[in-house]
Amino acid sequence: MSTEQTDKANRFRALHTAPGTLGRLDGQIIRDEAFSQARLISGSTHLPVSADLENGFGHEPAFAWVG
Repeated sequence: MSTEQTDKANRFRALHTAPGTLGRLDGQIIRDEAFSQARLISGSTHLPVSADLENGFGHEPAFAWVG
């Protein structure tokens, strides 16, 4: 890995370990918080965005989020 890529990886990791960040373990985020962050991220770029929402907070299609 190049030095530049290593620096980027280290900065990215630091964002997830710093006090006050929004990082959560799997299963430790509530639905409204996940969707709020998804809206914030997707609204901040013209690039495609994907999110790991596991089962979308429900096992039935009625729980699916359409944003």
